[in-house]
Amino acid sequence: MLLLKNATIVDPGSKLNGKRRDILIQGGKIHSIKTKIESAKGSTWDLTGACVSIGWMDIATQVGDPGLEH
Repeated sequence: MLLLKNATIVDPGSKLNGKRRDILIQGGKIHSIKTKIESAKGSTWDLTGACVSIGWMDIATQVGDPGLEH
């Protein structure tokens, strides 16, 4: 279980866009998003000043055979 505290949500299609909320993640999926979630078992991260959004990926990832054989 992971609790993200004070995360600013970035999702233009959502009524939560730009709002600061707590996000509880269980089993790798979002379980709840609320104004305040009390401490849960597991890890708690304070994300004050940070944003969460959908669709992030590392576009600089290099894929290839070990040793970079060409």
